[in-house]
Amino acid sequence: MNRPWAPWALAGLALVLVLAACVPGKTKPATGWSGPGVSEDMVFVGTMEGRVLALEAKSDARARSWVFPPAGEKDLVAIYSTPLVAQGRLYFGDFSGKVFALDAASGGKVWEFPAGAPVFASVAHADGIVIAATAQGKVFALAADTGEPRWTFDKPTAGVWGTPAVSDGKVFVPSLDHNLYALELSSGRLLWTFQAAGALAADPLVADGVVYQGSFAQRLYAISTRDGKALWESVGDGWFWARPVIAGGTLYAATLGSRLYAVDAATGVQKWSFNTRAPVRATPALVGDTVVLANEKGAVFGVNRPTGVEKWTTTTGSGVVAPLSSRDNTVYVSALDRTIYGLDARNGQKLWSWNTSVSEK
Repeated sequence: MNRPWAPWALAGLALVLVLAACVPGKTKPATGWSGPGVSEDMVFVGTMEGRVLALEAKSDARARSWVFPPAGEKDLVAIYSTPLVAQGRLYFGDFSGKVFALDAASGGKVWEFPAGAPVFASVAHADGIVIAATAQGKVFALAADTGEPRWTFDKPTAGVWGTPAVSDGKVFVPSLDHNLYALELSSGRLLWTFQAAGALAADPLVADGVVYQGSFAQRLYAISTRDGKALWESVGDGWFWARPVIAGGTLYAATLGSRLYAVDAATGVQKWSFNTRAPVRATPALVGDTVVLANEKGAVFGVNRPTGVEKWTTTTGSGVVAPLSSRDNTVYVSALDRTIYGLDARNGQKLWSWNTSVSEK
């Protein structure tokens, strides 16, 4: 069922977050919604109370490896970004405007960088550089080993909520000012700008020389990474907030209008759509021939990629807005009831769950 009022409710949330971002220290959200970051044997997640937990990624996960900040230290402010694991480090930002690098094995702090404004987006990493963006529209390139700034880009006139994408020496930055910016990774030099019909809060996806970008104008764009020219656009029934995913030449993109679309990546032609029964803000996961996605009411679906037919469904304790992650046949889902779930992508079976609110330091 389509819910036309949902975008207005989320617009109210957006206004609260933007006002909070403009006055650091005066207004702040009580909680965040971090997605799970996954490495070979660990799951990392930011809790609503402002901590980062490292959990063992196995079917009977009941063991916590470490927590940051450690015992005796003050919790961080709300964490919206999904922790990124790269070369033995864990990178993320928080609402206080700090970007952190931790040792992924121990949770020890390697460095922190003051970005000066809330960090909603997850960070990106490539070629020894960490890319972080703020809710006030500033983009930083930081040395991954030390946190020292390499360059800064501040052209966006509104905040950056979507995680920048890095590919072939370029950084692609979506902004609420309706623009997608392409920057040179090594210098931060502006290469081109693409103006969309609406605000860009979704993470961009880059594949085979194309940037796929969803917008709040109910449009999904395909844009050339070379020159920023539009290749096609596809219209959906609601805001595209979740990052699309791609496999076998097909894009899978979900909307706040309660639809998952399968779209030909080359032409933009829609192949099928699936009724998600509530808005979807969480980026789906691809496991084999299954698209796994979760809606804002807490339903999780396994959908057959070629046909769009539902394979299975299950529920969490509450809504899901954070991106899903996967490894092998396990999908990791972080719900708003402060619980992270490990699900079998083949049948939706709940393998384990962990309530992060009881993980005291």
